[in-house]
Amino acid sequence: MHYDKQITKNEVDNRMKIAINSCYGGFSLSNRVFERMIELGFPYYENSKEVPEDFKGHYIVKTRSGMFNDYYLTYKNLDYDDYYSVRVDPILIRAIEELKSEASTRVSEIKIIEIPDDVEWDIDEYDGIESVHEKHQSWG
Repeated sequence: MHYDKQITKNEVDNRMKIAINSCYGGFSLSNRVFERMIELGFPYYENSKEVPEDFKGHYIVKTRSGMFNDYYLTYKNLDYDDYYSVRVDPILIRAIEELKSEASTRVSEIKIIEIPDDVEWDIDEYDGIESVHEKHQSWG
């Protein structure tokens, strides 16, 4: 995926920061990350019914199940190609960098990697472990 360089670029060395999970389990954020993101102004709704019809993007919702945490990250009116765009969101990146290991959960190990900002990329996942790959053509 390729995103607006003004939003995702590390100004110091022209590299893009991307949040991924590096252990079995999958990408799961701690309550502290969600709370910090909300403090920093990331869109938050008590429930999905509150989200305006014309809203486009990712947002945080209070969960009712509470299995792993009190919030979850979801999206509305986005194309599939934009699904991972939240992984470069400056608010998410800042929250993870501030909280370090406290950003992870019992089923995740969240880390930030950096890639050249002019690369079109995608996230590949196997058993929850994620890696970032340069996009290229492939046929089945």
